Amino acid sequence: MQALIIDGDQASELLDAEDAPVNLEPERLAESETRDLAMFALDKLSESRDPETGAHIERVQGYSRLLAQYLGTTEKYHDIVDAEFIRLIFRASPLHDIGKVGISDSVLLKPGKLTGEEVSIMQAHAMLGAQTLQASLQKFSGVPFLQMARDIAMAHHERWDGKGYPLGIFGTNIPLCARIVALADVYDALTSRRIYREAISHADARAIIVRERGAHFDPDIVDAFLNTEAQFLAIKDQFRDDEQVGPGPRLTAAIALQDELLRQNQGSQQLNEHLTSLNHRLQKPAVTDDLTGLGNRRAAMHRLEEHWAVCHRRERPVAVIALDIDHFKQVNDQYGHSAGDIVLKKVADVLRSCVRSTDIICRVGGEEFLIVLPSQTLHEAEVCAHRCRQEVGAHRFDFSGQIIRVTLSAGIATRRADMQACANLLRDADTALCAAKNAGRNAVRAAPADPIAAP
Repeated sequence: MQALIIDGDQASELLDAEDAPVNLEPERLAESETRDLAMFALDKLSESRDPETGAHIERVQGYSRLLAQYLGTTEKYHDIVDAEFIRLIFRASPLHDIGKVGISDSVLLKPGKLTGEEVSIMQAHAMLGAQTLQASLQKFSGVPFLQMARDIAMAHHERWDGKGYPLGIFGTNIPLCARIVALADVYDALTSRRIYREAISHADARAIIVRERGAHFDPDIVDAFLNTEAQFLAIKDQFRDDEQVGPGPRLTAAIALQDELLRQNQGSQQLNEHLTSLNHRLQKPAVTDDLTGLGNRRAAMHRLEEHWAVCHRRERPVAVIALDIDHFKQVNDQYGHSAGDIVLKKVADVLRSCVRSTDIICRVGGEEFLIVLPSQTLHEAEVCAHRCRQEVGAHRFDFSGQIIRVTLSAGIATRRADMQACANLLRDADTALCAAKNAGRNAVRAAPADPIAAP
């Protein structure tokens, strides 16, 4: 069995398809734990070689799930697109470009237009991705996640009219999951900046997609897009490209984890402990702010999505607090960035002491923090926000014998019944935060809400 090796312009297959299937009996390895770990490792492997913008994967996930959810409400797809299909496409869509692990940097990262030969090399990523996932299927036979991921990787560049690649299949011969991801991926490519061109507007991307209805794209999926435009824009706004994600240490970590996952030959308890440790080591850099140890923006968005879904299903409230350190630039200008870093770390510690263990605190920008409060009403969030403001305002930050004082402004919002996505909740919190700043700072303001009462 061999792990993926990137060597100049060549890449070996991630798995050796001829090896015997992995034993998934309970005493060897719990199937659910194996699947979850494999999914995470493959996600990180795919993401680590994606040369595109930082939140590309999150946006394609969101767009794909949104399109699937809409199709599931139509009579034609009601019996095809169920809750499990929607769950799987959300989890499998990040692997659409996993075949890029086998494309050389000279092509993958080229800033200019590709030559004809280079285009052919780049297009090979679809087949490479499918082969990688097919090899995984031979190890973990019958896993629906891997089956869908393989179909997406293979066919998300196929076209409805049969003029796509790598197989040139057409119409409903293209798996539905791949037809969905095809539109999601193209929309994100059009509306995101690339190193060789600027992003185009939503309106221009819409016009292209409508023009390609029945040519590049499945007409039903174009119709689904047109009926969910507002939610597309909300997802686009929620997952902005605040940071670049490119080739780096995570590639090595992901490969090592995948290798360990398939090669370990230990007892169940020891292996599970080992895999848990590896999983934590891989996840932490991807979702943790290095300075404060809090979750980063990506973690905040994922956790908010999770709690949004749970609270929506159970008809419970969920609130957020957007916090900003007032005049933080003055701290850096007067005392230096080292002092600013100390203030940020200490503010994070103070915030930790002000919330419940079930609340989530993340640093989402330079001096910006977000607190997610599951099952909390607007009033309860307001109490928490005032506590945070008062505790930070009363704290004396010591930097080399110099005492620094700072204040916080906070904006609060809670999920309303008419909200379609988390982005609406965050927008309300940002608006309330602006109101707090306009009120003179060191203040808390709440967005209007029609409360969803706690049970």
